[in-house]
Amino acid sequence: MTQPLTVIYVAWGNDEVYHSGVLFNWLRLTGLGYVKGIDHVVVYTDQPSYYANYPVTVRPLTPSEMQDWTLDGHYFFRIKTKVLAEAISQFGGKVLHIDSDILMKRSLCQVFEHITDHQSLFAANEGPLCSDYLEILETEKQEFLKYYKDTSQVNMYCSALTGVSSGNLPAVADADGMMLHWLKKTNAHTVEQFAISESLLRHGNRLISAAGWFDDFNSKGKKAYAKLRIEEFFHVTQGLSFEEKAKLAATWRVHRTLWVWLKQKLKIAR
Repeated sequence: MTQPLTVIYVAWGNDEVYHSGVLFNWLRLTGLGYVKGIDHVVVYTDQPSYYANYPVTVRPLTPSEMQDWTLDGHYFFRIKTKVLAEAISQFGGKVLHIDSDILMKRSLCQVFEHITDHQSLFAANEGPLCSDYLEILETEKQEFLKYYKDTSQVNMYCSALTGVSSGNLPAVADADGMMLHWLKKTNAHTVEQFAISESLLRHGNRLISAAGWFDDFNSKGKKAYAKLRIEEFFHVTQGLSFEEKAKLAATWRVHRTLWVWLKQKLKIAR
């Protein structure tokens, strides 16, 4: 029996750029023909009105959920562990979380092929942990050595792209507790992705990297230019149908040209 395939996005707050980024991401995937075979696309958001005219399932986040899932606004990335667990529970099958600044270069079905109950997907293996995690590695060394020959082998995996399956629900649920525990020992902003990958590994999963499968615009300069281009996209596509917007999004450039990069570096006015 074929497992259902679910794509999820998360966007919160009043900054329109985050919500338009999610919509542009899905429009682009649709226009490129990369969404064939996908059963559900779900947006978890505290601002559902942004998505009213688009063919996506909106999961409204209530004020109490936002308070709980962000630890009263002190760590917003906890949302990722919560929505992954909920999506797996609700939709079953395979779930792929995509950050809005990730631009896939292959179809989503091809990506889902690499996700199983015993293999989970991350955007990239970023290598050994930084110094922010030294206290965790030192105070919990014996626990890590149950899974590694040495703590120097413990790596960070980027969760900008995260793929899990229904069989991974216990691991994702445990990740939330690990994250809460480790937040007491570090101020690092990447604890959520470390907890998710580490919990999956400890539950016996193989972790693979999707490096090379996508482009992104997550650096300061890239993001600034992409924001302008996405704003321009929605300005010029006002009144168009979803299908018409998707067709244009497939060819709409959000990456900087060399000239744009030089202008940013040299601070040359437009």
